[in-house]
Amino acid sequence: TKNIVDNNPKADDHLTKVGKEQAKLAAQKIKNNYKIDFIYFSDFPRTTETAEIIAESLNLPKDHVIPEIGFREINTGVFNGGPVSAYHDYFSSLIEKFEKTPEGGENLTDLKKRTAKALLAIDEKYKNKNILIVTHEYTAWMIYVGALGLSNKASVLEKERRGDDFLKNAEFEELKFL
Repeated sequence: TKNIVDNNPKADDHLTKVGKEQAKLAAQKIKNNYKIDFIYFSDFPRTTETAEIIAESLNLPKDHVIPEIGFREINTGVFNGGPVSAYHDYFSSLIEKFEKTPEGGENLTDLKKRTAKALLAIDEKYKNKNILIVTHEYTAWMIYVGALGLSNKASVLEKERRGDDFLKNAEFEELKFL
């Protein structure tokens, strides 16, 4: 990893050898435990590559593997391209990330709304289908807390309960969306 903030979907940021292996292992676990009908993914190179690896393992038709800009990484505005530490240091707390917006970017409340809009549209189109979403850590966090209707404070508590990463690379979990 480069340890820089990168919210540019056109960046030349591909899966590493380790990342490809992690995606293959996740694909095998998914194949053994779930029936996936569609994969929606953030259109960044590394999430696109992850989705393609999993889709191939699941033998999904190409038209069942769909990019979704609503699942892109959080827009960090002026921090894009800079050190991750500068982005995190801009905020005094996790809760502030829901309220304070970097210049030219979005806050977690904006991200939660963006992901909810995408999730609702997918649910409307594919009722009773199993959808795999391939995305980024903060985006996965906002999908999760948005689907459960958690408050900002409860969202922070859930993130803190999980530790540094809401989900690890190529980690997945089932989320019931009713």
